[in-house]
Amino acid sequence: PREEFQRYFDTGVFHACSPWIQRDFGGAGGEGFRFVKSEIQFLLKNAPFWIPRALLTTFAKFLGYKLGKHWQSLPLSTCRYFSMYKSYWNNIQYSSSKEIK
Repeated sequence: PREEFQRYFDTGVFHACSPWIQRDFGGAGGEGFRFVKSEIQFLLKNAPFWIPRALLTTFAKFLGYKLGKHWQSLPLSTCRYFSMYKSYWNNIQYSSSKEIK
């Protein structure tokens, strides 16, 4: 789940810094929820002992993405810690509005 969290944190940062992508192409909408629902249904029938792991992974992805979308509210050291790509944050500077320079 840690790598999933980091990957989705970085994706959230990317989406926050590139809002045109979701504006021009749209967001995933309810696709994530539909996927989780189908995954749980599958696991209930075939491997119920994997449900806790699936829920933990899903929560890590969700939390990582949401925190990434709001990275401007986090200290730079926290962003570096959460990110899979630590060196990306070495050249980030905040302006007074906390936008990337």
